[in-house]
Amino acid sequence: MNADDTRTVRAGRRGGRVRGGTVRHLVCDDPATLVLLAAQACLTPHRRLSRADRPDRPDLMVFDLDPPDTATPTTSPPYGRRPAGCARCWTGWVCPAHR
Repeated sequence: MNADDTRTVRAGRRGGRVRGGTVRHLVCDDPATLVLLAAQACLTPHRRLSRADRPDRPDLMVFDLDPPDTATPTTSPPYGRRPAGCARCWTGWVCPAHR
């Protein structure tokens, strides 16, 4: 997979040095796109976690809770068991991508 194979959405610009117009954002909604982004070391989000058709209404909040240095490392996310929620990924909620 390369960047040309990924889906994008356009969003209006607000703030920053450039106002007005639109900017294209890549949509990461499958494992292949996630691997592509990880390989490019660009997984820091710069937009709120909202859907492409409702950019002003975020519907997801993620907390990155790093374990303490004394935690036992594990080979399976998160800490060896799949939480209730999405059956296809390691989220604790029912993933909108897999509904």
